[in-house]
Amino acid sequence: MRARRKTRLLKYPKILSRWISYKKSLGKLHKGHRLVLDVAVDLFNCNDQQSLIETFFDKLKNALGYDNIYLLLRESPSGPLNLAAYKGMKVDEEALYQVIQDEIGLTGKALREKHPIICNDVTNSPDYIKGTDGTLSEMVMPIICDNITWGVLIIENSRKDAFSKIDQEIVGVLCKYFASALTQLSQYENIEHKNRMERLIWEIVMEAAKEKNINLLCKKVVKSLSQRTNYTQVYILKVIDENSGATRLIAGSGPGRFDDLSQIEAGRGLVGKTVKAKKTLYFPDVSTSPDYIQVDQDTKSELDIPIMHGDKIFGVISLESPVVDGFGDGDIDLMEILAKHIGILWAYHDLFKKTKQEALKDPLTKLWNRRYFFESLNKEIKRHERHGDSLCVAMIDLRDFKIINDTYGHMEGDRILIELSEFLTSRMRESDILARYGGDEFVALLPQTHKDNAFAAWGRLKNEVESRIWGSASIPTTLDFGIASFPQDATNPEDIIKLADKHLYENKFRAKIM
Repeated sequence: MRARRKTRLLKYPKILSRWISYKKSLGKLHKGHRLVLDVAVDLFNCNDQQSLIETFFDKLKNALGYDNIYLLLRESPSGPLNLAAYKGMKVDEEALYQVIQDEIGLTGKALREKHPIICNDVTNSPDYIKGTDGTLSEMVMPIICDNITWGVLIIENSRKDAFSKIDQEIVGVLCKYFASALTQLSQYENIEHKNRMERLIWEIVMEAAKEKNINLLCKKVVKSLSQRTNYTQVYILKVIDENSGATRLIAGSGPGRFDDLSQIEAGRGLVGKTVKAKKTLYFPDVSTSPDYIQVDQDTKSELDIPIMHGDKIFGVISLESPVVDGFGDGDIDLMEILAKHIGILWAYHDLFKKTKQEALKDPLTKLWNRRYFFESLNKEIKRHERHGDSLCVAMIDLRDFKIINDTYGHMEGDRILIELSEFLTSRMRESDILARYGGDEFVALLPQTHKDNAFAAWGRLKNEVESRIWGSASIPTTLDFGIASFPQDATNPEDIIKLADKHLYENKFRAKIM
């Protein structure tokens, strides 16, 4: 029966040709179906992107008998395209990069139009750009799932009419399976990443809340983010001036050159923009931003999140990545949550510090009180002991202040005390500490000061006080002072204070009998 059919077909060569073509197509179709099923099962058993790529490409190159196969792929949905794998002749990667960037050639057309491009005679195609020698047929298949273009599969052959419709369908289905597996894996990794980051944020906040110093808190946050994330640069900068965007580095980690932060601290750069905007700013590609100041040459993207509570901005968390568009929506959301927690803690620290300072301030003159003065004196003595420096303590009071109160009233006396406090404060060095000791008595701590210099300075202040008039009643007055030094006169706080007070009353007595 078969012999008779074959004999009849031999008499009709066209029918025979079609029959042979049909048999080949049917065989190719069956082979393609088996390949698709085989690849589909193996792909969805892969647990990471690298094994996914290797499985897909190994199956593809072993099953398809084409000369050259190139897989261009993104590591993330928004990352750049790179050559992930190839079979056959290697292409010039710079030329390939140019094709991708400018969306030219058959590859660029497939990426731009997001549908397969098949050319069975490249010599007649105006879009074809020569990649490898001897290519006459080229197929470019986009790898797309859920509007994410993961990349393209490029197949080349050295003969014309190399690709049939069945070839296109088989490769198309394989690429769809591959794109679906990539998307599923990416979604799973995003969920895992978000879960890890949520746990990390919670742990960071719990640890940071234990710190009583905002600088130590920020250093702890930076250390945790640096050790437990893939952010290459992590900074926290304190806002100094909201209008200019000026900041000061509190904590930083990464391979960058921290001495290059001076421009950023002056209010320039992307951090300065964030301070002025008072909102999160993300720069997926820093090379396109003219305001970017390079600290690490490997940085490709930067995320800056303001640390705020209410309308008050305290600082900025600045993160850098070596990957273009290195921060996803999940990263931004979680870092904003972290920044809000730090903002609450920072506001609490500031309020606590302000409350503590208020408790150590004299309510009338706003100078430090005796308690704060003695705490500072003890600290300075210990510090000066280590470094071998000298310090001085000056006891001061207003001469005949009781007469002023009796004559003009206590309100006028208080006004003079306030004016004198403001005047003396304006003449103090930043390192000096001026406190109200009680009534009309003041005490000043003068670090790194020798006794003769202290006498000269307070002599000048005495002359200035005498040359002015004070209060609303324009009352002339003067002050008396006594000075004791460490370690020349005494070596413990109580003795220094007693000696300075003794010298004060000696000077007052001397002034009265003169």
